[in-house]
Amino acid sequence: EEKQRQKSRNRKVFSIVAAAVLLLGFFTTIRVSPTFAHYITIIPGMEKLVELIQDDKGRMLAVENEYYQEIGVSDEAAGLTVTIDGAIADEQGLVLFYTLESEEERKELFIDRPQLTSQDGRKLDLGTISAGGPHYSETGEKSFSGTVEYFFQTPYEAKEFELGLQVSGEGDKWSFNLPFSIEEELAKKKTYDINKTVKIEGQAIEFIEATVYPLRVAVHVKMDGENTKK
Repeated sequence: EEKQRQKSRNRKVFSIVAAAVLLLGFFTTIRVSPTFAHYITIIPGMEKLVELIQDDKGRMLAVENEYYQEIGVSDEAAGLTVTIDGAIADEQGLVLFYTLESEEERKELFIDRPQLTSQDGRKLDLGTISAGGPHYSETGEKSFSGTVEYFFQTPYEAKEFELGLQVSGEGDKWSFNLPFSIEEELAKKKTYDINKTVKIEGQAIEFIEATVYPLRVAVHVKMDGENTKK
């Protein structure tokens, strides 16, 4: 009985400490980032966006620097609605934030073949595509959120797009088409000269420049021809 009481006390202490750590972390984040607090408190729906990107400092900075654009375009089919909530766009990348809303609770939904096209027929020189999900819930949920990410080989100029989506789950399949626009000017890249050489275990590496986009950073390096290692 004494051991059981001790275990019970330990669990209570652990719960209190865990709660204190979580609260400290939350309030520290708000204290350090007033913009983060601003979005959390006054913009409806931003809590879902923050939940998606809270572990990605680059995306959080993009939102805080007002690169996030609200879109709010929806399409519905047989009890399932897809909404493009918003986007972060730059010269060579486009991240779409979406929400799936189901009339009935579902334990799994899959995003398949997210096809992005330009409404004016311009060719999009796609490099990589990444779709959020699959979405799982042990108990079943009516709402899921995620992202679809596109990065391009060359800068694009199109502003009018259409997103085609296939969604499946628990034996059901849906097709959606969502035309949308990027209204704001695309964020331009910034290039910073570095021109610094460092040595690692006798190997010389020259850092030439860094090209910064809201969604990515590219660091250009050059290896010394006299290096002995591969």
